[in-house]
Amino acid sequence: MRRRLNFSWKRFPSCGGNFPDADLFDIHFFDIHLFDAHLFDAHLFDENPFDVRLSASSSEHLWAFSMKQPLLLMVHGWGFGPGFWRPLSALLGPERCRLVDLGFSGRMQLPIDPHEPFIGIGHSMGFLWLLRQLRASESAAEPTLTPANCLGLVSINGFSRFSRSRDFKAGISPRIIKQMQSRLSHDPQGVLGDFRQQSGLPPITRGMGLGGLQVGPLQAGLDGLANWDERERFNQWSGPWLGLAGQDDAIVPPALTRQSFGAQSPSKLIWSQSGGHLLPLTRTAWCGEQLSGFLAGIQGEGRE
Repeated sequence: MRRRLNFSWKRFPSCGGNFPDADLFDIHFFDIHLFDAHLFDAHLFDENPFDVRLSASSSEHLWAFSMKQPLLLMVHGWGFGPGFWRPLSALLGPERCRLVDLGFSGRMQLPIDPHEPFIGIGHSMGFLWLLRQLRASESAAEPTLTPANCLGLVSINGFSRFSRSRDFKAGISPRIIKQMQSRLSHDPQGVLGDFRQQSGLPPITRGMGLGGLQVGPLQAGLDGLANWDERERFNQWSGPWLGLAGQDDAIVPPALTRQSFGAQSPSKLIWSQSGGHLLPLTRTAWCGEQLSGFLAGIQGEGRE
């Protein structure tokens, strides 16, 4: 079977000269000697990078082989910032992680080329935001994210709708969101502090990052939680997806999670018995294990 790999060759630093990059190069195999040991097919290499010896023509040259892995676009939830992802991104590989900043205490940043392949990972409202961006970009003149380039979706403590409605009984009462919006205008630090306490953030860290809060983006985020409904978009998603959820999540109860993702395969929704609403912080290693398996599956499909 011929295999399609997305890869590039780079000359090993100890050797002079350059070698042209190759992208989406259709190959059968390369005879590669790993540290002068055994022959391997190139498709067996899943790590990045490997130092390998490539037999070429009549001479041998030392190259560094690196698989081009899709970027991980990670979107934090309401009331947090990109630093929320640092423990988990350290496990997944910081070099491939792109941390979105929704501007709640800084400036909005989307650190990715909209035409570059990526896997979207959203925590809480961050997953709803991802779905919203993919839907909106279909008709945008300058798309922020290109749906065709989204190779997979991951929800952690996330949802496709948050507020209660006639056909979404498991949602959170809109009255609670309105109360937060009303108080936010004059006491943003109090609102964020209470929210983080309910989320399960340890007391010593609840006040971190509360300086420089941007009330406008926070209000817009609450408005999105009250009004955004991306169930149809999610139900139309045909690519790989994974859901990680907490049985003891006080912000996103299990019933809300199940109703959000009910139309998709329940086998792709994995539950943690503990960890609350902040699984990337409270169960970092467990999240890393689940994500690593999911990402390996996507990369395996890409090599077939």
